[in-house]
Amino acid sequence: MYKIIPLLLITLVLSCSPRQENIDAKKKLINGKNINPYNPPIKSLEIQLSELKASNKKAIGKILESPYRYLSEKLKAHKSKTFAKLTYSRVTKVEIPKYKPVIPKKDQGASDRKLPPKVNNFLSLSENIYIEHDKANNFMVKLDNSMGYKKDIRWINKVLYINDDSDRYTTRKSVDNEHLKTLNEPSLLFSKVLEMISYKITALYQEDKTYNNRNVLVFNFKQLETPYKKVKVNKKSKIKEIKGSLYVDKETYAPIFIDLTIKWRFESRIKNKKTNKPEFIDANFTIKRDTTNIGDSSIDIKTPEQDKVLTVKIAPSEADAEEKILNFKKGHSAIDKLRREKEKREKLLGITKKKK
Repeated sequence: MYKIIPLLLITLVLSCSPRQENIDAKKKLINGKNINPYNPPIKSLEIQLSELKASNKKAIGKILESPYRYLSEKLKAHKSKTFAKLTYSRVTKVEIPKYKPVIPKKDQGASDRKLPPKVNNFLSLSENIYIEHDKANNFMVKLDNSMGYKKDIRWINKVLYINDDSDRYTTRKSVDNEHLKTLNEPSLLFSKVLEMISYKITALYQEDKTYNNRNVLVFNFKQLETPYKKVKVNKKSKIKEIKGSLYVDKETYAPIFIDLTIKWRFESRIKNKKTNKPEFIDANFTIKRDTTNIGDSSIDIKTPEQDKVLTVKIAPSEADAEEKILNFKKGHSAIDKLRREKEKREKLLGITKKKK
């Protein structure tokens, strides 16, 4: 009996010795997060080279919808420039009535003659994205669009620097991986356009070639009769033209070069007041992306100068802290704009405030 007990103890110890996967699982249970919460792994596209060379439409669709973070994780160090533009215009233009402006005589104040109605015959949205990414997961993203949105975001050694077109950066730790969500922003406009054309797009394999010292697969874009994934197709939407090229990295399947133009017509929800029939809209979309310096370890993401950094103490649980900062600034600028407009209007009408 006494000889059996030591053997049982040894067996018990050996059977309970922790394996690495058990250690990792325990850490995950304790933390409730991935071991590296600042860079969780991204899912593979799960496609094969044979599928791409056969121009499999579902495989091409996965590449087109892959987030920018897929590119950054697969290529590591690289630089990328992206330009996208979406324009709308009514097929039937709304006529603007002619009018003759009335110039007021001296001391009679401004004219109260009505101006022509403001009609949205044309709408244009454009954006520019510049990204630098090094091998150590540090990156810089510069964003600006035609609606006045500008940002310079830098993620350096697990510290987030944000500059919303001001003189200073605000800095803090990332909340809920918001720094990684930034890397998905460049794909949002493109994703919306794919949805608008009901995913009726693919790319046909043409050849293998070398581009920026990488082996790539060259494709030409083409319209599909049926979408590459099951969606509710807008029958009132008609694609006029799809053209352009796509270069996919042969090793990682990352889309490193895109030059795409799409023209289509769709039915608007707004009805024509005269005919009581829905209006039709002509839409054009262009996207150009060029990725360079792939694998270059010399890319250096610079930390902003210390005198331009404003450290803000924000509780980690306050996920929308950045937006509160931006809204605070925007709110003040909006108040100033209204004040200046009021002063101009009063000056035009000849209203002067009495001095106290």
